[in-house]
Amino acid sequence: PSNKITIVKDSVITGSMLELYIKEWVIILCPDDFTLYRLQRELRDRSDILYIPNESTEAKKAQSWIDIKNKKYNIIVWNRKILYYNLGAYTNIIYLEDAFGREYFHYPIRIEYIDIFDMLDKQQRFNLRILTSVPRLTTIARFRHFNTEYI
Repeated sequence: PSNKITIVKDSVITGSMLELYIKEWVIILCPDDFTLYRLQRELRDRSDILYIPNESTEAKKAQSWIDIKNKKYNIIVWNRKILYYNLGAYTNIIYLEDAFGREYFHYPIRIEYIDIFDMLDKQQRFNLRILTSVPRLTTIARFRHFNTEYI
């Protein structure tokens, strides 16, 4: 896989910036619903994108699981919870790194999302791209074998 860390000079990753990296069968991981809704406004002309905000009902999330399994949408935009879905139908993951929300906490379990990416990287089933404006030191250290580019 062609895994990369892309460090952007702007403080906000925009929809037009994402368009440069959107390929077929891509998952875009947002740090929060605010980012998801902003991307939804910026990429509103695309009909091949499924947006799944956190406030979705359980029925909507179940339907999304079926749609993901069946590759109904070319692009899926959600938060990091999608990593618990079966993503075998998708080959590209774009992670919008957020230096502030870097872990999932559900007492007594605390999971660093970067650990999940480390596991996915070792599986070599996905092309991973981490887009960030302020890279975390742990990201740079753990993924120093990734190609790093600056835009």
